[in-house]
Amino acid sequence: MSKRYDYSLYGKEPSKGGGSGMLLPAILFVIVLLLALILYKVATREPDETPSTIRRTTTVRGTDMDGTGSEASGKHVYDEEPTTTEDPNRIQILNDEPEPTRVGEFLKRWPADSAIENLHDARGLMESLGGRPDGPTALQGVTVILDPGHGGIDGGTVYPASPPHTHIEKDIVLDLARRTRAVLEGRGAEVVMTRDSDEWFSIYHRAAQAGQLILDRTRAALAGTPKTTDWLDEMDQYMAHIRSLNQDRGGGSVIGGAGTQRQARELYDLQRQYPEVIFLSLHINSFTDPAVGGLQVYYLTNESYYNYEAVTVGGPDPNMKPVYQNYDSDARYNLAMAVVNTLSIDVPETKTVGGPQPLISDRGFVVLKCMGLNTVLVEVGYMTNPDDRVRLQDPAYLDRLAAALGRSVYQYFCQ
Repeated sequence: MSKRYDYSLYGKEPSKGGGSGMLLPAILFVIVLLLALILYKVATREPDETPSTIRRTTTVRGTDMDGTGSEASGKHVYDEEPTTTEDPNRIQILNDEPEPTRVGEFLKRWPADSAIENLHDARGLMESLGGRPDGPTALQGVTVILDPGHGGIDGGTVYPASPPHTHIEKDIVLDLARRTRAVLEGRGAEVVMTRDSDEWFSIYHRAAQAGQLILDRTRAALAGTPKTTDWLDEMDQYMAHIRSLNQDRGGGSVIGGAGTQRQARELYDLQRQYPEVIFLSLHINSFTDPAVGGLQVYYLTNESYYNYEAVTVGGPDPNMKPVYQNYDSDARYNLAMAVVNTLSIDVPETKTVGGPQPLISDRGFVVLKCMGLNTVLVEVGYMTNPDDRVRLQDPAYLDRLAAALGRSVYQYFCQ
């Protein structure tokens, strides 16, 4: 007796017609085939290119507070495929890579153009200064940072060498700076003093003061615009750190060391956009030969700074940062010449005698190299020269020096 199958699953018995016994295997085959096709499609499906978010890993440059460069991996989340990772409202960093080492040289240079987008346009002001008549508004729009050297625990050069001292540099240059401030303000200039009391600030502290002044002015100028201040905030922290250290050695943070760190270059390039702000550092010289006396004015250009670093380093150094090359060399030279020429005419007693020429450009002083402003360091005489020493104690002579320094600033900007 043949076995009977229960086909109730299909609702009826299959017909008794020929080939009807093949129907179930055929249906099962089709089902298996469809399942295999579905599994194949799933296994070989292309990734979905339009998810709600796309995560992309980028490299984010960071810097420790001591100025050493580092790189960190950061995650950025986008709602759609980005065309750029830059926020148009952020301060833009341009041309951020150093130049290749030139043939015959072993130090790299930063490009001789700005790493910071133009945030301050002084062309109109600078043009308006040209030809202004001397008077109470001649220097309106100009800012002079006066830097009386030394102070506090640092007396500078003194006479006699052993206490009690009758002549102390820190006191004389502070007196001179105050007198010069009055002369400049009488022509309408704004004057900022790095110190106005017997207080000591490191050389880096003084450079950081100049940096902070420009950061503050830029922030004020951007107020009410869509620009974000992330970069300014970062620079504020560096300047505050330098001021908190207040050390001549090891106190430079991002503006210290050989060569120029990336953050320092960016800061100097921003300062470079403020030609109406200048920095005058006032000092008194000394020398082993008492016959040497008179005026010396120090300034720094792109080439003299590069040569200074090359001599200082002496050879290739893989850790050496590129050398800054975007100073306004012509303006720095013109400022130094204005000081030399005006003092030589107005105060002929400052004529250099027995020693170097009055104009010197091969010294890498911090107040010359660690800012993008146009800056000079003025040695108004020699404490070791008996004639200079007597004159520098005379209030009337200091008034003449102050008047000449004020007129040199007028000559630089207006003539």
